[in-house]
Amino acid sequence: MIANFAAARRYPLRDAVDGGRALKQFGEAADDDRAQAFTEAWGFLHNRYEDGRADRYPLRLFHAKRQHLLALTQLMNALRTGRHLEDAVAALKEARATVHHATWGGPPRDDRLPLRPELRALVEAGIAPLVAAAFVERTRVTLPEAAAQDLASELNIQHQFSIVRNGRGRWITEDTPVVDCLDMALRWTLRAGFGRWHYRICESCGTPWIAGRSDSRFCTERCGTRLRVRRFRQAERSE
Repeated sequence: MIANFAAARRYPLRDAVDGGRALKQFGEAADDDRAQAFTEAWGFLHNRYEDGRADRYPLRLFHAKRQHLLALTQLMNALRTGRHLEDAVAALKEARATVHHATWGGPPRDDRLPLRPELRALVEAGIAPLVAAAFVERTRVTLPEAAAQDLASELNIQHQFSIVRNGRGRWITEDTPVVDCLDMALRWTLRAGFGRWHYRICESCGTPWIAGRSDSRFCTERCGTRLRVRRFRQAERSE
């Protein structure tokens, strides 16, 4: 289990979204120690209910949720660049299955939606069945179209529309996203910075993570130092 917390602890949602600090640290939390550090800094991913556990969060589910968010970032990058889309869709399918297994203790059940062969092929590739079913009236659907709709459904966040007075006493409209848990805050950060976040694989340890730059090479400073030391020693031996 990750950490023990008092039940009264509140999620620092505004701080989490500001500058993408929570998303960056979440993307780097590839091991149990960093998962612990993330939880101590930001709290739990889910929304705590009065009748539920308020002091613990399973590590297996934490890493599954991280894998899922990484897969969303990978798909977002694949759609923007037009490269490796099939791999990104397959990664999202695997991540969904991992989250389901970590949550319910078993693989997801096969869907029973009656889909024609073209749409069934999209599901086999990794598109969510309900997303594929939305194209039932289309005669032809490409994988990029289905993947874009799938990503949109994953990042869709409920909004609350209201009409309020501003500081000058005038009536204005507000369309506010309903972000009530840390998991949703991370998705909001990813969606708000659609062109900012990048799926990267560390050149030193091979760990995937979420970076703020497309040219980032290492998931941590330690990994960068480790690789430079390794290359320096190799150069010494070759002389």
